[in-house]
Amino acid sequence: MKAILFSLLFIPLFGSADTWPIDSLTGRIKFTEVVNQAATKEQLYLKAKRWVGEIFNSAKAVTEIDDKEGGMMVVKGFSPINLKHSYGVTRMRLMYSIKLDFKDQKYRYSISDLEYEGEPTAMVPNPPKINSEAWLINWEKNWEAEMQKSGIKLNARQMEKAKADSRLLHPQYQKQTQITIDALILSLKKALSDSKEDNW
Repeated sequence: MKAILFSLLFIPLFGSADTWPIDSLTGRIKFTEVVNQAATKEQLYLKAKRWVGEIFNSAKAVTEIDDKEGGMMVVKGFSPINLKHSYGVTRMRLMYSIKLDFKDQKYRYSISDLEYEGEPTAMVPNPPKINSEAWLINWEKNWEAEMQKSGIKLNARQMEKAKADSRLLHPQYQKQTQITIDALILSLKKALSDSKEDNW
């Protein structure tokens, strides 16, 4: 039970919607950009497919849609993040979806569906996934709802302490999420701008 409680303490508590790009249609976080690149649609597709394989070790394992002719790929992946706190280090997974669209001379990436998931342990073999947007608005209400769903009973004093501990981790979630997404985008852009061809 203590391990479950600790996992709930580390729910992200984003303080301001201004921090993140929000899709006006879905209300979810979405990083997207159209990038001009001197290459054909097929060249961009092939470079992206190679990038996915290198980043996630196996393109086949993470690719949900692979449409070379239509110029589109959808990838479901995750990156590890570590949160330091008074109890030690909690290892989390930042889950996300990457949609890539290709045309001659340009491509578009969209990174969305961000979720947090604790790494499985003996005590918590199937940790819940936490929708990141749930904490952008009315985070206190959402946090308490998650506590109630967990079945953990806390008195008022314990609840306030747990909430205060979660609030202290908020900057780490913000920083590590942004660093992770920035690194992912930078890596993608570098791979698709690489002029080297596979001529072996």
